[in-house]
Amino acid sequence: MKKYSAEEIKKTLAEIMGPERRELTGDEYKHTWLILKFIDPILTSNNQHTMTDVYKHAERTYHVTYGIYDYPLIEEVGELVDK
Repeated sequence: MKKYSAEEIKKTLAEIMGPERRELTGDEYKHTWLILKFIDPILTSNNQHTMTDVYKHAERTYHVTYGIYDYPLIEEVGELVDK
């Protein structure tokens, strides 16, 4: 069995898990949601249970997901480390 270094494990885990995500809350949620309402999504995904719109604003990517809660879930999505 091959032994993996800590760096190899981190890189593989980042590829599997995808980019980091941070859920917006409070005033940051309200301000971002207001801004996103005025721009068109760059991508829309519908998996029959939830719907996600992807937005790009100020060099940041946001995922707005409908169908999980009574309100849209807004997540700021980071880029993969060491692409």
